[in-house]
Amino acid sequence: MQNAYGQTSILAQKIVGSYAGERPVTLCVIYHIIGRMPENALHSVADRVPVAAPVPVHPQETGVRLEILIVSDDSQLGKRCIAMLNTAGLNFSTDLVSSWAEFEAALKLKKYALIIGEPDLPSSPGNQTAEAINRSAAGTPFIQLSDYFNYGPAGIVRPELADWVSPRELVRLPLIVARILELKRHQDETAWANRARRLAQERYQSLFDQDMAGVYRASLEGQIVDLNEAGARILGYPRCEDARMHRLQEIASRQEDIEYLLRRVRERKSIDHFEIDLRRLDGQPVWALASASLVDYGPESPPVIEGILLDITQWKRAEEAVRRDERRFRTLLEKSSDAISLIDSTGRVIYSSHAVSPILGYDIDERMGKNIFELVHPDDAPQILSVFQTIVRRPFSSQVTQLRYRHKNGSWRWIEALGTNLLDEPSVSAIVINYRDITEQRGLQEQLFQAQKMEAVGRLAGGVAHDFNNLLTAILGYSDMVLEKLPPDSSLRRYTDQIKKAGERAASLTRQLLAFSRLQVMAPQVLDLNAVVSEMSGMLRRVIGEDVKLKVISGPGLGRVKADPAQIEQVILNLAVNARDAMPVGGELIIQTSNSLVEEGFVRDHVRVQPGKYVLMEVSDTGCGMDGETRSRAFEPFFTTKEKDKGTGLGLSTVYGIVKQSSGYIWLSSEPGKGTQFKIYLPAVDEDPSGLRTAGFPVQEVRGSETVLLVEDEDSVRELLRRVLASRGYHVLEARTGEESLALCRSHRAPIHIILTDVVMPQLSGLELARAAGELHPESKVLFMTGYAGNKIGGAEVLGSDALFIQKPFSAEALAQKVRSILDTNGHPARDP
Repeated sequence: MQNAYGQTSILAQKIVGSYAGERPVTLCVIYHIIGRMPENALHSVADRVPVAAPVPVHPQETGVRLEILIVSDDSQLGKRCIAMLNTAGLNFSTDLVSSWAEFEAALKLKKYALIIGEPDLPSSPGNQTAEAINRSAAGTPFIQLSDYFNYGPAGIVRPELADWVSPRELVRLPLIVARILELKRHQDETAWANRARRLAQERYQSLFDQDMAGVYRASLEGQIVDLNEAGARILGYPRCEDARMHRLQEIASRQEDIEYLLRRVRERKSIDHFEIDLRRLDGQPVWALASASLVDYGPESPPVIEGILLDITQWKRAEEAVRRDERRFRTLLEKSSDAISLIDSTGRVIYSSHAVSPILGYDIDERMGKNIFELVHPDDAPQILSVFQTIVRRPFSSQVTQLRYRHKNGSWRWIEALGTNLLDEPSVSAIVINYRDITEQRGLQEQLFQAQKMEAVGRLAGGVAHDFNNLLTAILGYSDMVLEKLPPDSSLRRYTDQIKKAGERAASLTRQLLAFSRLQVMAPQVLDLNAVVSEMSGMLRRVIGEDVKLKVISGPGLGRVKADPAQIEQVILNLAVNARDAMPVGGELIIQTSNSLVEEGFVRDHVRVQPGKYVLMEVSDTGCGMDGETRSRAFEPFFTTKEKDKGTGLGLSTVYGIVKQSSGYIWLSSEPGKGTQFKIYLPAVDEDPSGLRTAGFPVQEVRGSETVLLVEDEDSVRELLRRVLASRGYHVLEARTGEESLALCRSHRAPIHIILTDVVMPQLSGLELARAAGELHPESKVLFMTGYAGNKIGGAEVLGSDALFIQKPFSAEALAQKVRSILDTNGHPARDP
């Protein structure tokens, strides 16, 4: 229990003053119990102390200067009186008046300790000096300057304080002054003592009966002798007299408490600051703060126990509520997943909650008294120190920051911390740090950012590839046309061949961009990855060279995947080439396959992963590894750490695109000097492996005579296609836009056997054209051309699964074969997606 010693003196003096001159033992009890009262109870008691007249001040004041009035119309006599007073060793000052008017004025202005004067003055109405003293300064000692004492007509009210001295015998003046002043002091002390006794008696009775506290008297056996009204109210007695029929043992909840109190008083004469659980007359509980003292009034009366009861029930309830709130707060604090630490202005830890251990790995005692900056990452320390100093300078301010903190196991954990300056808050006197581990959250954010960045780059790469495919279609097509016209021995054939080869290399680059963008044409089949890796082993050993050891670990009972076998081979080949370049002095390349069940826990650690069964292919090397900056950009198109002309920077981006287009996931882990590992997860399927399907068309030249409606907004491409088709016997109707093509459909009455249209065109797209043209020429078949992959544009499905298309860039022969194949097919393919 908190003691309110700071209020003891004021209240104790207030109460003890009420008992002045009475019952010293009881006063001691009051002083003891007040000195140990709770602060809230102390204020309550202080407010109920009865207000009465102040205790008279003691008349004897050391060092007080005496004011003396000398009344004489003889200035020489007055000076002689002053000289004689100086010989008495008094501390005094004098006023000298010589007329009646001055005398009366002096009595009104000041209270004098002594008056020395002649019985009458000029202008006085006879012998009126004594009468004026009685009227204006009653009780003031008066020494008359005369040969005999003259009481005057009114007489002196207090003659014992009056005397006389002959002007001829002023040598007696000091002795007379000393006697009268001593007599005056004695009388004043007697009057003060009598008044103090009377007031003490009045206050004692008033205090006994007042509401401040319960006051009781009891025998040494516990029989209640007396009880005031406050005590009766506390214990539930209707009248004070009713308590005299009971014993203290009857009002206690526990008999041993009263027995202890009585025994303690008998042995040690007093007990104070004793909390006791009592029961009111109606059975209701009440908590009291009790004191008791043994008082002996002499042989005529048996000793009794006197004490005080203070009702602290409300205070106890409030104390219990505080304890309950404190327990609740501490429970919430300790069970919170967020850690809380209190630190001083230098950064030293003075308290930490239990959540610190799971976040940082340290026991609470291990960090107590240590400085928080010891474990901050060196790169973050300057910023964190600046933030901390800002908080310290600004009372009650808060700052949020993120930093890396070293875990006990040596790893770095990302921490989000909120610091609040409560140094000036007396109940806290510290800087409060709330913090949580956001390492996982930061990892997820980085993965999401990387995925969004790759998505944006993919859309850009796909758009670039589309535009390049239009250009490459014209380059490759015209190259083929020129080569057809040139004789075998022409010197221009070599130049034209180089143009075509450059175009084909450019087309290869666009295919890689489309692979990264997940827009490449796929021919998915059900595959056994073990078989694919096994078939490539011989080629891989030739690619990686003799200095690199190839190790293949095939997982037993491996599940099947559905993917394009050529693309999967390209993934393995690209990763093997990268691994070879990372091991210039040799090393080991490991390709391992296994089944993997991705559960919810794994999903929480990665972005956009669907739980389920996967086939895992791990490609690892013992090469130089990558730093963080390289890892973050590894899959970006055209990003490479190789020397100029040693790589295009499209190898890993192609791998990324193929895996994503195959509905798989890829993760990269690498550290400088510790090698690199790629993990590729492909969804497992419950199907048997498929045989390889051969794609392409017959090599022989095909011709026709049907009508073809050619719609292409790129002039160079449209001109090329017109020439290719016309050279093979087709009747070609050409249009630049969809609107122009519809106009041709309306004006052309003869059948249009096939519509060859680009998918993406201004104003009216190829899809919209196909629908509108079908109403005018239902016999027309449709072949779509696109620079994107298959039936996807920007990653979205735009063509139906049965729609016919040819992907740019294509050769003249491939186009002729495709057109002829469609025209020779019975039925009409669906026009709507």
